[in-house]
Amino acid sequence: MRIVFYAVNGSGVGHLTRLLALAKWVRRLLRFVKVPAEIVFLTSSEETGLLFREGFPAFKLPSKTVVAGSGLDKTTYLALAKQWVWHSLGLLRPDLFVVDSFPRGAFGELLSALDLAKKKVFVSRRMKSEFAGRADFQAMLPLYDRIVLAEDAGRHADDVPSAVSSRVARVGPIVLHERCERLSRVEARRELGLDEERPALLLTAGGGGDPTVESRLRAVVDRLKNVGEVTVAAGPLYRGARIRGVHWFTEPHLGRFLPAFDVAVAAAGYNTFHELMHARVPTVFLPQEKVADEQDARASVAARLGAGRLVPALDDALLSARVEAEVRELLEPTTHAAAQAAAAAMVPDGAAHRGALELLSLVLPAAELDVLAAIDAPHLLALTMFTGGGTSGHTDGGGPTFDQLADMAQAVAGRTLDRAALIDAPLADVLDALPKTAATTSAMGDSVQALVQLGRRLPGDDLPARLRTMRVLLALVARFDDWPGAALYLRTWNSPRGATLAIAAADLERRLVNLLENKRDLYHGLAELVGSSRADSEETL
Repeated sequence: MRIVFYAVNGSGVGHLTRLLALAKWVRRLLRFVKVPAEIVFLTSSEETGLLFREGFPAFKLPSKTVVAGSGLDKTTYLALAKQWVWHSLGLLRPDLFVVDSFPRGAFGELLSALDLAKKKVFVSRRMKSEFAGRADFQAMLPLYDRIVLAEDAGRHADDVPSAVSSRVARVGPIVLHERCERLSRVEARRELGLDEERPALLLTAGGGGDPTVESRLRAVVDRLKNVGEVTVAAGPLYRGARIRGVHWFTEPHLGRFLPAFDVAVAAAGYNTFHELMHARVPTVFLPQEKVADEQDARASVAARLGAGRLVPALDDALLSARVEAEVRELLEPTTHAAAQAAAAAMVPDGAAHRGALELLSLVLPAAELDVLAAIDAPHLLALTMFTGGGTSGHTDGGGPTFDQLADMAQAVAGRTLDRAALIDAPLADVLDALPKTAATTSAMGDSVQALVQLGRRLPGDDLPARLRTMRVLLALVARFDDWPGAALYLRTWNSPRGATLAIAAADLERRLVNLLENKRDLYHGLAELVGSSRADSEETL
């Protein structure tokens, strides 16, 4: 299966970030049901480092921003860009083509190119009515098989014509990082080198491509340094001078570090806004003027709900004074706690996962869709990270496939299960149990093998009792900090002949406790098992 994401746009990185969030979930889901896929991006973004970090190949066109200052003739560029998109799609011939924000394409070139893809999805968000209501915008929507609405928190998109309403899927605000992918407050502050005793303030301008970014940053920085420790994330597209006397953040994945901050001062672009609210960071918003984006309206929602403050356009002196006053107010303990709660309620988890399922519903057989729909996002993501995933794409999705998980589920259940029975309960039970057994070990594959071997050797088929027993025994095994040895030990151990679950568990627990108390490792235990097994064989003879 070949899937192409089209992220060709102006000066920001919002379109790229939204599609990247969807692509990560598409990859996780396809790997889970063992469907091989090629996922590629066509983009004009200058921040392709985001894609490189996540392990997605990108075919790159120069952005409009770079071309504008390069001396390249605009007419030549437009002609080249259109031909580049047409030829790229003609060569790739995608099974699924996903376009963000502009249904006609950044150059109006998609009208004559959409038929080169088997299935088409348009990912939309709330835009200014004068832009989204244009006849050429609305006329393109019926050409897409599905319209995924990445809605703003607290605001429904109302610009979808009734003619395509049956194809619309409202999934909520899409963010790049799920909550479990973010660092903890302590971890994030440690990595950023922040003082735990001082308020940590984030000053960010989204993608950094707005021409007013540098002047706004400089106007605010000096006042904020009086309040707390300032980190400036100017954005990947920032081309101004570096500001001295602050922490300067240049990593592409700011979202992972957001829990470090007490208060943020930020633009109100789609991704910046929702990432901050999702990470529960009370924010003073400084909306930027954009062609299609309603940043002021978005920030007004956060201000109305108490999650942040909205500061209108002011001259530099008035702006900096107003921002300092708002930041100080948001740092007050009672106000801060209320703002955090309001922010968290605005952007729940799961929108990117739901959006990815909508994409795949166009190209996957019903049986695979049933499997994916039965496993909720937190379970699947926890398993992915537990088995060697993590947050970067070249390892993300390293968890087991459905077939491998089915083997684990049957070992835990102690009986053979058909596909329907696997989906109904044991898969979720295994997913819930796995992170508790060995979440801190690096030998993830061996810890899973230990679970499987234990499940195969315990008698009985009472699933709740087996799960309780396995959690206790695996916690005991974890104390040896030797999962390869554990997998081998449990493969060798056999429960006493005719024993019940309780008796078998007691036998294994006695053996493990004895080894721990005598400060002996699992290989000493393995020798004892082999010796006792040999003695039993001789007695039988």
